[in-house]
Amino acid sequence: TEDMLLIEPGGIQDYVTANTEYSITLDEGETFSAAPYGTGDNDPWDISRTEDLAGTKIESSKPIAVNTKDDLVSSLGVDLVADQLVGVSNLGRNYIVMQNVNLTNSDEYAYILSINDNTEIFVEDEVGNTIDNFTLNKGVQQSIHIDENKYVYSPDTSFYVFHASGVNYSSGGAQMGGAMLPNITECTGSYEVSFVRSLSDPFYMNVMVRDGGQDHFEI
Repeated sequence: TEDMLLIEPGGIQDYVTANTEYSITLDEGETFSAAPYGTGDNDPWDISRTEDLAGTKIESSKPIAVNTKDDLVSSLGVDLVADQLVGVSNLGRNYIVMQNVNLTNSDEYAYILSINDNTEIFVEDEVGNTIDNFTLNKGVQQSIHIDENKYVYSPDTSFYVFHASGVNYSSGGAQMGGAMLPNITECTGSYEVSFVRSLSDPFYMNVMVRDGGQDHFEI
């Protein structure tokens, strides 16, 4: 629903108006980037600081990788939030969004994106009470504030969920991050996970497990 710029290594290639189709041919190893267009908003690049490309549909004749990113996220500590998107065949109808225990501000959100018209979304709190529900059409995005763990689901159709969260450092400031959430119906997790501690600040890990498995962990 927003105009966009198509950018290649040599610079801006083209301007594309909203709600129009555009095609590009890439050879192996080649990339291109699309950004929301906004004249005068980020001179001289004309990349909007306020608009986004949510709902943009991408189709390809061969397998491709698609990444999404925003490098100006959060008022407490401007940071890059990025992840690789998954194809619609890998989506599901059931998601759990776990609140970060260390992000004590209002910047934690989940973003719901519908791939079909008339998609009904329900949001439940930690004890199973329905606290919100709404209907989205194809390509429409809705944000929900994550102030506790939340269960987000649709009775009959798949959809995307992107979780933007972060950490407050004891030394001051904050760092944001984000990821596509896996659906809990098809993606059942891993038995072993490796992680790296890169800073001396407090370190937290959110672990989701089916009921009954809480005491079956070793570090």
